[in-house]
Amino acid sequence: MQSVRLWVWLLSALVSILISKQTHLIFHLSQLLDFLSVPQWIYLLPISLTLAWGIAQVCFIWLNTLKIPSRGKAVFITGCDSGFGHHLALRLRDRGFLVFAGCLFPQGEGASRLIKSSQKTRGDGAILVVPCDVTSEDSLKEAVNFVSTNLRGKALWAVVANAGILTSGYVEWASMSKLQRMFDVNVFGVMRTIRAFVPFLRTSKGRVVVTTSWAAHFAAPNLVSYAMTKHAVLALCNGLRAELLPFGIEVSSIEPNMYKTSIIPPSSDELDELWASLTDEQQTAYGDALLKKSHQMLKDFAHLCESDLTFPINTFEHAIVSRFPKPSYQSDRLSMLILSKIVLFLPEQFNDFLLQNVNRLLSLGRLLHN
Repeated sequence: MQSVRLWVWLLSALVSILISKQTHLIFHLSQLLDFLSVPQWIYLLPISLTLAWGIAQVCFIWLNTLKIPSRGKAVFITGCDSGFGHHLALRLRDRGFLVFAGCLFPQGEGASRLIKSSQKTRGDGAILVVPCDVTSEDSLKEAVNFVSTNLRGKALWAVVANAGILTSGYVEWASMSKLQRMFDVNVFGVMRTIRAFVPFLRTSKGRVVVTTSWAAHFAAPNLVSYAMTKHAVLALCNGLRAELLPFGIEVSSIEPNMYKTSIIPPSSDELDELWASLTDEQQTAYGDALLKKSHQMLKDFAHLCESDLTFPINTFEHAIVSRFPKPSYQSDRLSMLILSKIVLFLPEQFNDFLLQNVNRLLSLGRLLHN
């Protein structure tokens, strides 16, 4: 809960101030700095801030270990045909949750694997596949009815809005119908899902977990439209957190970065289709060299994506089972996490430079990775 985390910061600050005052007396720091006519706040402030941060981190590590029991709880997840949703359904089933796995293709390969795996389950955990198209109000109403009928006396504890698609290509290249479809799934699909299931969560005082992306902070060429959808969803999470807090509902956003799921296209054929749809004037303006560069960028991007989904699934699980979930999770490898933190603090001019040269950076990353 955010109030708990706020109190941790406040108490850490107070404790650090007390420690700082004692510390500088022990080392006779005050006499030296008083002799130099240095005001106390100049040296006490950085010491206090550092101590406050350290104390708070220790407290947060302890808070992160506190879990809620899975007994008597159910979870609804969209986008379980593959990727994060599929793996999360299996993980939560193993943890003893009743999982309602929303699948766009309930007769497809992904749904069939979930059904077969559930037949071998021991214990309280189970998976029920739910036909779910997040672009359809009627489909979500049917999903709500299915969940309500099959809760088996359990409480719906969490809703994971995970379904998403990706359309690549420059903004001028993609058709408006494709872009509207992506917004309908990635943005309005999330809103429809949350609106449909919030009444359950008001009763259980449960969780809303939304899959966003680091693209919400960094709109790279060829992925601008996708980044727009993730910007919108991140804004939804931030505002919704305040709206639902009075009901005891926690909202967390998960930002996986560069993981190999079905949302990553296996080839860059879509670019060729988009290119073929351009006018002669547009093709001349962009040039074949840019098309080739775009192909290489997407290939390098796919090559650098991590195939092991264990870490992001761990963050999804924490957002659901932690007694004090974080408002946002950046699920990334350590090297990428450090790099992303640096990028976010750079001036806009540096960010513009990185965006203009993202294809070169990806090529360099692929070379170092190899």
